[in-house]
Amino acid sequence: MANQFLIKNTMVDMRNLSASEIASLQGTNPTYAGVELFGYYEKGDTPAPILYYLSDTIATDDGGSVIDGVGYKLEHNFEGSVNIKYFGVSESLENTDIIQKTVNYAVNSRCAITFPENMSIHMNGQITLQSNTNIEGNHCRLYRTIQSANSSFFYGDNIENFYISNIKIEGVTIGIDSGYDSNNCGIRILRSSNIFIHKVEVLKMSSAFQIYHGSNAQIDSCNIHHNVLTGISGINHYFKITNNTFSDNGMLHQTGLTHDIYLINSIRSEILNNTFYNHIDPSSFHIVYKLLDQAIIDGFDEAKDSLIAYNNFYSNNAAIYVLSQFVTDNLLAYNPVKNVLIKSNNAPNGQIRIVNGVNITSQNNICSSLSTAGAMNIEGIQHSVNSIDDTVGYILNASINATRDIDKYFTKFIRTTITNEVGFRHDTGQGGVPSCTIITPVINGGMMSIFDDNFRANVKAGRVIVLSNECLEDYNNNLSINEISTEYSPRNNRDRSRFFYYSITTLPINIIKPKESIDGTTIKIAIRKSSSPNYVPITFSDDYKITQRTQDILNTNVNGSILIIEFLFINGFWHEVNCNGWSGRNKFQKDPIFKSVNTRAGSVGVQPTDSVIKVGAAIATVFNLPLASLMQGRELTFIKNVGEKVNLIPSLGDRIEGVLGDYVLNYENQYVTLVANENVWFILNANKMATLTESGSVRQASLSLDSATAPSQTYTQSEAQAMLIELRDLKTKLRTAGILAS
Repeated sequence: MANQFLIKNTMVDMRNLSASEIASLQGTNPTYAGVELFGYYEKGDTPAPILYYLSDTIATDDGGSVIDGVGYKLEHNFEGSVNIKYFGVSESLENTDIIQKTVNYAVNSRCAITFPENMSIHMNGQITLQSNTNIEGNHCRLYRTIQSANSSFFYGDNIENFYISNIKIEGVTIGIDSGYDSNNCGIRILRSSNIFIHKVEVLKMSSAFQIYHGSNAQIDSCNIHHNVLTGISGINHYFKITNNTFSDNGMLHQTGLTHDIYLINSIRSEILNNTFYNHIDPSSFHIVYKLLDQAIIDGFDEAKDSLIAYNNFYSNNAAIYVLSQFVTDNLLAYNPVKNVLIKSNNAPNGQIRIVNGVNITSQNNICSSLSTAGAMNIEGIQHSVNSIDDTVGYILNASINATRDIDKYFTKFIRTTITNEVGFRHDTGQGGVPSCTIITPVINGGMMSIFDDNFRANVKAGRVIVLSNECLEDYNNNLSINEISTEYSPRNNRDRSRFFYYSITTLPINIIKPKESIDGTTIKIAIRKSSSPNYVPITFSDDYKITQRTQDILNTNVNGSILIIEFLFINGFWHEVNCNGWSGRNKFQKDPIFKSVNTRAGSVGVQPTDSVIKVGAAIATVFNLPLASLMQGRELTFIKNVGEKVNLIPSLGDRIEGVLGDYVLNYENQYVTLVANENVWFILNANKMATLTESGSVRQASLSLDSATAPSQTYTQSEAQAMLIELRDLKTKLRTAGILAS
């Protein structure tokens, strides 16, 4: 059997074998086993020589695997992969037909398709893909010189298992509108599954990628820029768009309808770790995820359960838009966009906007503004948005009139950090009114006004609620609002504690004690200030014992602010036990002023948490500490009110470290914080009395009268004697107060 091959340098040579050369390949004992081809157009222009054998195949000439000569056929079976150069791709030709033949052969032979490294390939037509197409681009550049309608570089319909990587796809010159339509794409795939596009660069097309009505697609690490309409357009379930870079898209149709990512009627999709630079269309959003009623078909009638996270926006364009778009009255009424998490996106100069969504969460994002609007008036479906720990320049909010009194319970801004002036604004473009709940915001930038005028008016009207986080549960369970002014007495019931929600308008208010004051009961009073810019005093009668800090907050004029104070009634007074709310610096107190207060006489009792305890002669002069072993690791803080001295006595077997016997509180506002460890109470903090050897606090001395008369020009004996008596009286008072040593 022959073991040598007929050598040919080009495909033309191999197609034109002489009669004797053909004969040398034929018969049972041929001279040559086959033909070894060293190049396609010239020797050495293919990756390596390949061997062709005489064949009786019925397959037609495809220019690479089967060659039909005059009176003979030669065939080469590629294994594993096939380089398109073996089918005749050339930089001097238009190569659409050649690449199509390569794809067809490779799929039928279960081969991957390999492009030559760094080659520029002219291709004006469209490649039709088949299932199980695998293309390694090797950094080739595909380009075209004519843009035809409905023509993409790669097109597939009803296929599965398509993979392409490391290739550049380039349309015609920037600024040429002729020939473009919405279907001119780098890659356009319909009704297909298992699509993976990796490290593909696309420019100068209508869209880089269009993936419609399929499932399980991923576009990863691609560079998408200078396209006419969109970067990625999709109606696809389980769609992952990850690690891509977008810039300068939206070249021609600058109407706010061009986007880098436009994903509609898609479920369980992820848009993660992408980077966005400036978009040419100034009114465009980089990312749009929405339910569009006009695009509803069987199987694609929902947009839900998706994640938009960890994307970076280095542009002045709006960043993310999640919405349900009403164009016609149809099934959309039952399927608005829902269950979308927008998380940890960085868009310092871009807006995040949410309209007509259900259970949309924005969390840990940075953006210039966050806009939410509810315009759904559909029974049983409620627009709902939660913004959690976002950092924004300002908030835009609106609700249509039909739902404005409901939306406030379903649109919440929780621990939002506001960085610009007028942090909460009415979104006038959406109409309606502001309607939301604001929970524990953090206001930066030293702004003069928290709300714009429309927002402030709706705070007053009760459609915008401002709470601290600790007050939220109480507020949700006690929704009545009492508009009050002048003087008011809260009612108190024997069988339960009460929550009162007061709205202070334009008149001063003095809150007096309830008509029924029962030992051991509590009341919570929520005061929302909705006044004009003029100061409106808010005071409590002497029946309430409140801290100076709380009084300072009450005296602060912040429109729309809320303060919630809890009181416990013991021995004739309502004692402040908790205070949460807005402070004089337009920031919520992060912690209660007092976590809890036990004012029972005689025995403190075991506390479930760290506690602050007010003590004084009106209640008791002796306080027995609980067993330290039962308070392991917990802190007790004791604050002395007016009255006689108070003794803190450790339980039997316990002791206070560094103190012999009792710890004594002698004067008003003296305090000590103790922490328990086994059978010992340790002093964590205290304002000690001054001694002969240590500095510290001192008590106020008793009044020392001015008994001496005004001296004459020369002192008389009686005048000198009167001043001496006065000085001795002052020393006596200072010794009694402990300021001077005895």
